[in-house]
Order: sequence, then structure tokens, then C-alpha cells
Amino acid sequence: STPDDIIICEAYIKFCESEGNLGVFYDHLRAHGLDRKRMQQFERPILQEPVYFPSIKTGLINAFTDYLRILKTVHSGADLARSVLFSKHLLDGKCAPLVVSAIGVQANPNASPEELIAALGATLEARQMVCASLEANAGNSGGARDLLYLDLALESHARLLVERSLASLSERSVATALLLAVESLAYSLRFGAPPAPPRATSGDEDETTQRAAAADAAQAEQTRELVEGLGDWAALVNELGGDVSAWGKRGGLRGVAVVERLQRAMGGLVERVHAELQPAAEVVGAAIRNKNPDKTPEAWSVALFTEEVLRGGSSAPAALVLSKAGAIFRALGHMPTWQIVSPGPKEGAAGKIVVANIKDVQETIFTEPTVLIASAVTGEEEVPEGVVAVITSDAPDILSHIAVRSRGLGVLFASCFDETVLQSLSSSEGKFAACKIVGGTVTVDTSASPAAAAAPPLKAAASSSSAPKASLGGAPRVFDKWAILDTELPLGGARVSGAKSSNLVALRAAAPAWVLTPRSAVLPFGCLDQALAAPENAAAATTYKQLAASIVPAAHASIPQLEKMRALIQGLAAPRDMKAAVIETLAKAGISLSEAQWPAAFESIKQVWASAWNERASIACGRAGLGLKDVSMAVLVQKVVESEYAFVVHTANPTSGNRDEIYAEIVVGQGEALVGNSPGRALGFSCAKDLKGAPTLLSMPSKGLALHGAGLIFRSDSNSEDLPDFSGAGLFDSVPMVPNSVSSVSYRAERLVTDPSFAEDMMRKIAEASVAVEKAMGGVPQDIE
Repeated sequence: STPDDIIICEAYIKFCESEGNLGVFYDHLRAHGLDRKRMQQFERPILQEPVYFPSIKTGLINAFTDYLRILKTVHSGADLARSVLFSKHLLDGKCAPLVVSAIGVQANPNASPEELIAALGATLEARQMVCASLEANAGNSGGARDLLYLDLALESHARLLVERSLASLSERSVATALLLAVESLAYSLRFGAPPAPPRATSGDEDETTQRAAAADAAQAEQTRELVEGLGDWAALVNELGGDVSAWGKRGGLRGVAVVERLQRAMGGLVERVHAELQPAAEVVGAAIRNKNPDKTPEAWSVALFTEEVLRGGSSAPAALVLSKAGAIFRALGHMPTWQIVSPGPKEGAAGKIVVANIKDVQETIFTEPTVLIASAVTGEEEVPEGVVAVITSDAPDILSHIAVRSRGLGVLFASCFDETVLQSLSSSEGKFAACKIVGGTVTVDTSASPAAAAAPPLKAAASSSSAPKASLGGAPRVFDKWAILDTELPLGGARVSGAKSSNLVALRAAAPAWVLTPRSAVLPFGCLDQALAAPENAAAATTYKQLAASIVPAAHASIPQLEKMRALIQGLAAPRDMKAAVIETLAKAGISLSEAQWPAAFESIKQVWASAWNERASIACGRAGLGLKDVSMAVLVQKVVESEYAFVVHTANPTSGNRDEIYAEIVVGQGEALVGNSPGRALGFSCAKDLKGAPTLLSMPSKGLALHGAGLIFRSDSNSEDLPDFSGAGLFDSVPMVPNSVSSVSYRAERLVTDPSFAEDMMRKIAEASVAVEKAMGGVPQDIE
């Protein structure tokens, strides 16, 4: 709400009193500096003429007169002034003058944008003092109550100031407005102070206690993200100044990264509030409707209860500021509205629009070409059969597993950062749309006829009953030993492991000495069958054969079937001769594994074997005509590199197909945060392979969490990866023996972000290594981790 609402409300009352005379309505607006054009330019534009309802004229005049009284009270600051008066004896002497000045600015219809921002700053400073007084008066219930009412009034006043300043936000004011708007939300949620530690659970508690513990953990993560995002933003403004027009491209990209991080934190908070409030609202609303003869409140108002609660607080205006700031920073950073994750077929893709999360429909077989509008992408999903295009508001890493698999399937996959476009597409559900990439953007024609979607691309459309499109090659060699050195891998003949280990050996032989590769050992194909054949696992082997026989070849297995197979494998006992053989081979490779560590190592090995029977592998292999029981799983054992940064490179740009340009992404910590598509962006860049020009920075990192590891990792290395007609990337698990630790990333302290020379030097060295690797592998484009 803004003071303009007072004028509009007065005009509507006069409009009703004059029997619907539009001249009276617009005369009142003009007399107070408002006109039709200005109202059409509001943040929430008024586009329609007022409507006169003669049958309810008196009721409307009475209702709007009451509403006018509320508007005048709110915008005069009367409630806020009264609250200050009641709490004055509990406050710092500086607080009341700050509030009085803020009230004066809000009451002034001609206040400048600079005055509005200054008043918002004063309101926030007053809230800081209130917070301090609340802590000092924690044992004074009456005083604490008055202070809480004052804080609510200050929150409302801050919201009004933010909403009023939205229309005038510019490159000169957006940085300060964003900081103050999000800080206001932080005070409302009491996130200025560290949260209480989440309650511990042992697993024996009832469901309610476990849900409460999960909610505590979620709140702690969102708290951390909001605080870290605010800290990064404050540091960025302090470093580059408040006028973002002088920040340049790199500053714009950093601005986008912080905005995205704050938006994710706010999204989590909104979801949590909705989950906590809306179920109660539905129950209470239904009970009241059953009691009232007129069946009020209306069902729609109950459904919108939590949304209206959020609109009345600090989160809605903060979200609007973030949205506006994001658009400014994307333009400043030369970031397009669309990010192409997978280009799809050259002729584009067309199909019926369906709005759904990928995870909810990944097992669905769409019988007609489908364009999926998805709000969230985790990286663990499979694109459903029949889907020819995916458009999402999320920003998956271009080199994440789901991105690689989408390109392998020939599916058009793109992120859109224009909320208007996304809302339009979502509202067009059921219509046919033709999607095509033109000049780095996606054009979507929702007037397309079904004839435009005659058939999806072959790779995406094939059903699980189709003839196999991929081949696993010759049968793996029969079991010989529990573990072998990577140097013992045969260069030809029967395969004993997958492409990961064989490519590593080939690279080590051909790459320059300065390109380092990890020493490895391999548990070859056939080890799982040998473990099942051991006397210790006789009963499990019988059950395994029965379960495997019950699964139809080249079809999606049911989730219960998959869960039983994984549980059976993870319950296997280690054959007697396995431990000594594996430990001895690892020692020869320079990898230390003690007998005390063996139980943890064997559990990790079993998890890799069991991952051959996971849901996403079942969907992908079934689509490709491959049976899960035909998948052979070797285990590649390596030391975990305790990295400060990790990167993934494609030596042919995967979005443009340009083979003369690499594309790379860098994250803080371990690379699983990147390939597993943890929320947020990586630092992305491209670089010409001739290495003559500087790398082109495309995005700055915004992932809130970094993974850190040590010890050993047991990596899946199956016979279904890197096949000519099948993208098996990311289908199976790699398991660290010691679980990765997680830390929150403070980008204001990361040289990758704060030191341009350091970042450019790292990008150049990654590009040099990538070019050398591709050359060593015969000039064939490479996917390098």
C-alpha cells in the first residue's frame, strides 16, 4: 500500500456517490497529482476503469469509507506513534526521533526516492534498538509485549516504505534498498542472531518429534543462507559502492549471484511458513464454514490465507526488490533472460504444455510430445519419456548430470529468468507450444497447432518397449581376482571395468607430465557375482536370482523391486578372502586401507554395487532398451583430493556445439556439489582453445554449501557409461568412505570471487589443461572432472 491508495479510495467513494460518473473519479485523481497513465505504471498496475454497482451502492460506500479510515491511520503512522509512546520508557533515547522522522517521510506524498530510502534506514535502526530492548526486558512480560507491538508497527512501516520506493528504484538506489529490505525481513524472523541449534534425534522418536527436528534443521539452513547472503551483499556494496551503474560486468554477475542466493533462502522460508500455517488454516476455515449458515469464509479466502499472511509481512516487498534488482544486475552482467542447458534438435521442439515438477512425473510415459514447465530441478531426475522440451525457473549447472543426460536424449532444456514469461507459459497448460532456440534465446509460440508436434525426437520419444538403441558390447570377462591395479587393465580383449578407469589409464599414458591423474585400483566386473557365490551369502544369492528374474528386461522396475534389490546387496557379508586381497592391491597402488577401516570400505563398495538398481538408472536404461541385470559394475578406488576448488570442463561447448571453445564450471570444495546440481550456480566461463584471448566470465558462484572430503572414494564404473547411443552419466553412485562434511560458503572471503587476477589465472590454467587433455586423447572432445 502507498499514500496513492488514499487518493484512489477517496475517488472511488465519490464515483459511487455520483452514480458512476467517471469524470468525478478522474477529476479527484488529477486534483491530487494522479492520472490514468501513472496508475498504469504502478508496480501492480491498475488497467481497468472503476465499475459502478447500483444495487450495492450504499454497502460499497460504507465499506470503502471504513477502508479509507484504515488507510489514513496506516499512512499517518498513528499506530506506530502510539506504540512508541507506550514503549518510550524502555527504549534508547535516540529511537523516538528516528521513528518520528520516518513517519514524516511516509506521510509526505512528495517524498523523494532518497528520502524514502533514508527513512527505511531509520526504521531499521529503530528496530535494532527494539531488539536490544527486547533482550534487556526478557523477564518483563508487560514491557516485552509493548516492545513486540512496536516492532510489528515498525515492520509494517518498513514494508510501506519498501513498497513505495519500488517504482523509483534505479541503479543508484537498488543496492541500498535491497540491503535494507532483506535486513527488515531478517529482523522480522529474528535471524539477526544465531539460531538455536537443531534438536538432536536418535531415530526412536515419534513422527511429530522427527518432523519438528527436520523443521529445525531446515530453519537453521535458511537462517544461515539469509545471514550469509546479507553478509556477502554488504561486503559487495562496501567494496564497489552504492551506485551499481559503475560496477561493470563482473560486478553485475556478482550481484546476480547474491540475489539468487537470497531468493533461494526466502523461497525456503516461504515454503516452511506455508507448511506450518496452511494446514491449520484449512482445518479452522472448514470448521467455521460448517458453523456459518452463509458458508463464510469463502473457500478461496481460506486457500489464500498463508499467502496473505506473507504479503502482510516483510517477505513480499523484499521479494519484489530482489526481483527488480536481479533484472538490473542481469543486464549489467550481460546475462541473457534464457540459459540454454541443452539445445535440443536444430528444428526446435513442439508439444503439449504440462506444468509439473520433473521428479513427480519422471516415471510417466507421455503418449504425445510434451513441453514440461518445471519449477524445480534437483539434478537427480530423469527427463520423462515423450518430453521434448523442459523449461524451468531453476538454474541447473550446465555440466550437471541431468544437463548431460538431457543433451544425450536430444531434449531442449532451458532456464528462464523472466517471471512474466514463466507465468504466461504456466497459464497456457494444455495448449500446444513450439519452442526454438534463436540467437541464444528461446522463442515459444503457444499458438502452435498440434500438427507442429508430429513426433518428438527419436531419443526422447522411444518407449521402453522399443527395440534396444544401445549396446553394452561383449560380455565382461569372468571373475579373476578381487582387485587389480589400474596399470594392469587390459588395453584390448574382454573388458574388466568401465570407461572411467580405462580412460584414466589412457590419459596418463598420453598426457603431459604436468597433467596429474590419481593413482587407482579397480574391483573389476564379476566381483558382485563372486560375493553372491560365497557360502556366507548363499541364501541371499537365491533371493537375488528370484528378484532379478521377476524384473522384465528393458522395462522400468517398480520402486519396491528396486528397494528389495538394493537392500539385499547392502546386506551381503564380505567373502573371507576379499579383505586381504583388496587391502594388498590398494597398498601396491599407494592407497592405504587398514583392517580397522575395512568394514566401512566394504559398506561403500556394496553401496556402489547396489546403485545399479536405483530408480533413475531403471528409467534411463529401460528407455534405452537395456536391462538392469545386464549392467556390470566395477568399482574404481581412489584417494579423495582435499580440494579448495573443483571444476568440470567440456572441451566442446555443450550449449552452442562450438568445438573451438571450452566451457567450464568451478565450485568451492568438492565437485559433487557441481555434478550433483546442488542449489545455486557455479562460476562459469568459456575460453577459445587457441588460448590467445582471455577467458570469458559467464556467471559467478552462488551455491550456499560446499562439500569437503578426505580418505577414499569408491566410484561406480559400469559397462553402461560413455556408450555411443546412451548417456549413462550420473546414473550410478560414487561413495566416499568417510561422508563429506558440509560448510556454508562466505563468498566475501573467497579469492575466486574477490580477486579477479586469481580467478582469471585459475581459468587460464584450467583451459590449458583441458586443451592438453583433449590433444592427448586424439582430439576427441572430452568431459573432464
